[in-house]
Amino acid sequence: LGDHVAEPIAAHVRRSHKPVYWPIRVLEELWSRDKVGTFLAEVLEATDNGYWREPAKKVGLIQIAEAYSDDRLGEVLVPFLDDHTEEIRFKTIDCMLRNDYAAARSALVERMASGDEESNRVKARLAEGLAQKAWDLGEHTDAVKQNLPEGFRVTKNIVARA
Repeated sequence: LGDHVAEPIAAHVRRSHKPVYWPIRVLEELWSRDKVGTFLAEVLEATDNGYWREPAKKVGLIQIAEAYSDDRLGEVLVPFLDDHTEEIRFKTIDCMLRNDYAAARSALVERMASGDEESNRVKARLAEGLAQKAWDLGEHTDAVKQNLPEGFRVTKNIVARA
């Protein structure tokens, strides 16, 4: 079917605020994996991380991005760590941890160090991920230590279960 079918579908994904799971699955059948990954990065980059009454599109984009390890996706996901919707922040952390994007380590450590996260669920997922990855916290060690949820501690600049 090719680009004459893919382009209208891509245009729909770009402008819609509705869930886009199935349109992107069609694009995955029509385009190369690299092209879909680049497209996802472009759509996520153009998607604001402000309040959306219906965040299903953002949730879907992030869930689909989990299947792609392109580092550009990691970069465009960073702003979603500050999204107004708790589910978006949680899914973003999951996606970043699963793909080991180049931007993930510093963004996730800085998020925990900032103390800006108010959701216990998100804090726990973030702490669990930092413990699993055993990333060196570097200059953020003291700040991370102060912001860890119950059940976690810092040992030798690394988050660990208490």
